[in-house]
Amino acid sequence: MIDPDEEVRQTLTRIFEPFASLRNARAVQREPNTQQLRLPRVVQLGADVGKMVWVQPTYQMIQQLLTSPVYAGVFVYGWRKLEMSRGDPPIMAERRRPIEEWDIVVPGVYPAYLSYDQYLRNRQQLRDNMYNFAKKGRGAPRDGLALLQGIVLCGRCGRRMTVSHGRVYRRHECRRA
Repeated sequence: MIDPDEEVRQTLTRIFEPFASLRNARAVQREPNTQQLRLPRVVQLGADVGKMVWVQPTYQMIQQLLTSPVYAGVFVYGWRKLEMSRGDPPIMAERRRPIEEWDIVVPGVYPAYLSYDQYLRNRQQLRDNMYNFAKKGRGAPRDGLALLQGIVLCGRCGRRMTVSHGRVYRRHECRRA
């Protein structure tokens, strides 16, 4: 449900709105309007269980806000999977599943901070921004002095080329070749 606290609602909106224009979670974190922002967190353990505290947002917190279907008012079952690793003793780990593998998805069940379509666009944008995983995404636009920085792809392997900063000139190199 949408939080009854006006300050919480405004704070969450101040995360979703800049992402719509910046299209990058790290840029939202560095945005001057959000740098002084504090996010609400509910204490999970200890004497203050259930108490809400205000903390400085981390990149992971912003990423979780942008990727959680809860904020889009969507009921989802099976978006996380418990996996057991080999070993003695075996270790249990909870892993997120790709959206295509979710068992049940019912949009419009709960009041939402953003529409389901916007949520899907946000997830796709975050996936496209994944820089180090060429098969998963194209990467986010990069700043720098080199011409076409963050755009040039290798003709052999198709991965993004990195910029090598020489004494006089900058050049693009494929780290795989």
